[in-house]
Amino acid sequence: HDLRASHEGVPITAGGWADVNADGEWQVHLNRVNANQLRPDDQLRAALTTGWRQTLSRLGQQGRVSLVDSEVDFRGRGA
Repeated sequence: HDLRASHEGVPITAGGWADVNADGEWQVHLNRVNANQLRPDDQLRAALTTGWRQTLSRLGQQGRVSLVDSEVDFRGRGA
């Protein structure tokens, strides 16, 4: 599947898949993640998982970031 989104006019694209098994464990895998000059502001951080929000906060990122052909996995259990 393909994902196309934008944040403040910056296109974000990715491919990937999602799966839920019989035990309720789920996984979302994104590959080929691309975004050029993305600003990780509070609005973008609010859309991320807690772990990603905490990581960006610890890095103290200011300015813009770019993702080029990256991969991201999200996993969990239940709702």
